[in-house]
Amino acid sequence: MGWRLIAAIWFLAVPLRAGAQEVLLSLDARSSRLSLFETGALRTAWSTPVLVRPEGACGVAFSGYSAYFVDATDTDQLIYELNPLDGTVWNTLPAPAAGIDGLAFDQGVLFAQGFAEDRIYRLEPITGAVLGTLEPGVDLVGGLAAGAGRLFASRLRPAALFELDPRSGQVLRELPTTAQLPSGLAFAGGRLYVGDYQQNRVISHPEGGAAEEVLALNVGKVAGLDGGNWSGAVPYRIALEQVSEEALADGRVEFGVRAALVDGSGRLLSGNQRSQLEFVLLGAGELASDPAQIVTGGQVRVMVRLPAGANTRLEARLSGLEPGSLLLRAVPRITQIEVQLTPSPTDSSLLQVEAHLWDAQGQPALEDTGMVQFSVAWGNGVLVGAPAVLAQEAQAGTWVRHLGGRGQLAVEARVRALRGRGTWVRLPNLPAPAPPGGLATTTQRVGSADQSLPAPPTGLQASLQEGWVRLQWQLSADEGARHWFPYGEGLVAESSFRGYWVFRSTNGGLYVLLGRVAGGTGAYADSVGEEPAIYRYRVLAEEGENLGEEVMAVGSAADQLRTVVVGRGVPVDAGGQPVAGLFNDDLVVDFDDFFLFADHFGANRERDEEFDGRFDLDGDGRVGFEDFFRFADNFGKVVAGYQ
Repeated sequence: MGWRLIAAIWFLAVPLRAGAQEVLLSLDARSSRLSLFETGALRTAWSTPVLVRPEGACGVAFSGYSAYFVDATDTDQLIYELNPLDGTVWNTLPAPAAGIDGLAFDQGVLFAQGFAEDRIYRLEPITGAVLGTLEPGVDLVGGLAAGAGRLFASRLRPAALFELDPRSGQVLRELPTTAQLPSGLAFAGGRLYVGDYQQNRVISHPEGGAAEEVLALNVGKVAGLDGGNWSGAVPYRIALEQVSEEALADGRVEFGVRAALVDGSGRLLSGNQRSQLEFVLLGAGELASDPAQIVTGGQVRVMVRLPAGANTRLEARLSGLEPGSLLLRAVPRITQIEVQLTPSPTDSSLLQVEAHLWDAQGQPALEDTGMVQFSVAWGNGVLVGAPAVLAQEAQAGTWVRHLGGRGQLAVEARVRALRGRGTWVRLPNLPAPAPPGGLATTTQRVGSADQSLPAPPTGLQASLQEGWVRLQWQLSADEGARHWFPYGEGLVAESSFRGYWVFRSTNGGLYVLLGRVAGGTGAYADSVGEEPAIYRYRVLAEEGENLGEEVMAVGSAADQLRTVVVGRGVPVDAGGQPVAGLFNDDLVVDFDDFFLFADHFGANRERDEEFDGRFDLDGDGRVGFEDFFRFADNFGKVVAGYQ
């Protein structure tokens, strides 16, 4: 099955090209429509997402797979990335300034011309981040073109064309033109195309000084122009993720699903405010939301209701992109979670935690493969294994370490809204019972267990220095707090805050105690070796018999701040995005990495002493299918460096 999946990924990665012909995009300000010509013939035309004013202060660019459009009078000041075949909005990015009336694309950079400041901006084409600016020192208005490392701009009155240095913006030369109002430029196939707004025509300027040629195209009032050849695959996809699940009173199950538009590395198109996704159910059930949803910040949430026991596939569609797909399973509901704590036979302070899931009939909930979240509810213990584990065969497990003291400890397991709790007690050595009327004494502390957790330290950050890691955090809000207890006719104040415990995990292994520091201390230094390794740290506040810790999801921004990489660092692609699944040194995620991954498939952190956390890509303590899917998403990626 794995080989077929990788083969399918290779198939989907093949560029979906509309044809090998040269294309020309022309924007008509009179009709507010953009036309796509292939080898001189009109293929399609569609209306722009913003109504163009007759004067046509607009820009158009062609990337080889998408069209970019901007209107200088747009009050939202957005640049739209569109499907060039029908105008569907794929992405939006903020315009770098008001008055942008020219766009061009070359070598992964989007150029945007602002006529108010006579400035050209170099933009990252997915987020719109400004990479640099060019100021040629001449009047710029009308058109902009780029290609093969060259850059051209125009001026309306008096009409002029300029070739610019794409790095410095310096004017290299001025070119003559018969266009009366050169309001659009395109550079493709070694030819410069000029749109003439005044005379409703496109002029071709071939290299080598040959005579101009007027193209026989019905272009109207040309307000924008660009062209080139179809090349590359669309770099966007629709990702679906289940974010909630709730049993309804009528017996159905309601799912919350997040749909997100992301780039090839999984980065959210957070600037996208215009794309409209269409949702379709392929099976039983119903959409509890409108099937057509406009994204906000590149994402949207929909609700789906399924009858109990149903399996249904949800698709999210956007013209020109592969549909996003998610299988929803309304499995029989679990009604009980039983948690057991068992000391390790080799280390009595290390406890194995097992959560067993049961359905309404009292049978193991074998079909429920939800995520089980573990946490220490109270007691002097710390979770040293995976905090979140996918249920398999109606159970999930992790590890917790008792840190001494009276020995009372409670661990909670949660699946969705259902919770279960298990406790463990190590009885103290009590004296023999006293005779009737006598008094028994003990040095052990007696009384009910304190179940109030202290406020955790926050903002934990780990920074790698020369051979050591510096940890810093903000102190617990409970430092110095006093608790008042009645004594006789008065009250006695007691402060039970003791300090902080520092733990470290190496390459995804169990957390080990590094040391303890006193209250008032917000830093710790850890000596590390030079061998490549990934270190993740945790700091817990200790008060009385309980520990308090800030909750951090694996992979979150807070989790990244507490993690350091010794050695080469994290592999990234040419765009600076992390690449998962590179296990050797050849800089390509390929079949050699697949064979290494396959050797570790099925490994379990709780069971296998040789567990290697590099292959646990989702951090759940097991090398399973979720890790394989992440590996498959990165298959074929090339590493450009390390950070």
